[in-house]
Amino acid sequence: MSSTEVQKANRRAAWRWGSLVVGLLGLQVLGGIVAIILATGDESVAVVPNYHEKALRWDEEVAAQAASAALGWQCDVHPIEQGSLPAGLKVSLTTREGAPVVVTSGSLRFYRHARASDVQEVPIPTGTFAAMELPGCFQVAGLWQIMLDLKTDSGDRFLFSKELLVRK
Repeated sequence: MSSTEVQKANRRAAWRWGSLVVGLLGLQVLGGIVAIILATGDESVAVVPNYHEKALRWDEEVAAQAASAALGWQCDVHPIEQGSLPAGLKVSLTTREGAPVVVTSGSLRFYRHARASDVQEVPIPTGTFAAMELPGCFQVAGLWQIMLDLKTDSGDRFLFSKELLVRK
């Protein structure tokens, strides 16, 4: 083999191995781009807003839940029109003695676990809260998370969370 042929063979080998390395790096970049598109385009993935801030206030949240449980209020949440969609939601809340609670502000939030980023919020009307019905709020069957946050004029805060299975 002549010197020129050896140089041509080395050049071809360098191009082959170099192309292989560049091709593998390109596949790595392409895989990363596909992963980013899939991660940000999926509706079932939910990022908790202000997660860091909530983590810093974790002790306060646990204390608020303990104070809420100490009130002894009874909250009953269940679907109405079970077996047909859209289904509704019935929420009732009473004090330890069985009297309705007088609410000054509050909200009811709910979302389906399969689409946790689609949180629906309903403001609670002020006044006596004995029972509330929300017809047609569950458009799809599945596992739903219900979260209730109420405040009274005496400064009491009631927190309630429940998973609810809605069937067709």
